[in-house]
This record gives sequence, C-alpha cells and structure tokens, in this order.
Amino acid sequence: MAQVPLTLATLFLAAAVLPEVPADRSSRFDIPGGGTLGLGALSLLLAINRGPKEGWTSALVLGGIALAMTMFATFIAIERRVSTRCFHSCTCGGATSRSRSRRQFFTNFAYMVGSS
Repeated sequence: MAQVPLTLATLFLAAAVLPEVPADRSSRFDIPGGGTLGLGALSLLLAINRGPKEGWTSALVLGGIALAMTMFATFIAIERRVSTRCFHSCTCGGATSRSRSRRQFFTNFAYMVGSS
C-alpha cells in the first residue's frame, strides 16, 4: 500500500515537470513490435517469478525463458524493418542510454531486494 501515495505523487510531479509534446499524427503504434516485446517481457517475468518455487529446470521456467528469448529476437527483427518503431534508435544506443539502463536496473534491483 505504500506505493499508492508514491505513485500519485510521481504522477502529479510528472504532469508539472514534463513538457507537453505535440502528437505526431503521421506515426502509428507498432502492434507487432509491441506484442512481441510485451509477450517476451511477460514470459521472462513469469519464468523469473516461478523459478524459485517450480525449480529453475522445470518446463515452465525453461519454456518461459526460451519464449522470452525468441520474442526478443523477433522484436529486434521486426523493429529493423518497420518505419514506426517502438523505440527510436537514439533511445537504445550510446553511453548515455547504457548508463541510464544500468542505473534503472540497479534501482529496480535494490527496490525488489529491499521489499522482500
């Protein structure tokens, strides 16, 4: 329950701080890319979540990891071919992006370890 006030505070802070960005009517949502990325993330999280209880070599966990890797590879293949991507190339490369990704990973890791 402690996350509810923090989430609300973050929403209000984001609305106050983040700039208004005009909508780009020429682009569409990348349904195949979003679907493969979502299914990959879901299966990986399911595998990580069930690993300690089911066993890391169980069919559910290994299947979830295999499905996640397949979906992530499919996502990359789709994103290389489409004009409206889920992620722009400037978002996924460079030292700044890697630094942001590492910082986010360790923040999430600390949160999850601290809350368990």
